[in-house]
Amino acid sequence: MEKESLTELINKSERTREALAEMLSIDRATLYRKMKDPQKFTVGEARKLKEQLNLTQAQASYVFFGD
Repeated sequence: MEKESLTELINKSERTREALAEMLSIDRATLYRKMKDPQKFTVGEARKLKEQLNLTQAQASYVFFGD
């Protein structure tokens, strides 16, 4: 499996960063900051992003936990 960064996965999705920030109820600047260090996302935010980006469990583990 190719390991992709959160940025790459968002770019492949049909979601805008603005829409993702709104869905997470965070400011767009906060989303960009957290994208630089995905371990800063809360569990709830990571779960929502996993669903919105249609990530597999393996992709989510890699992106948010570095596994």
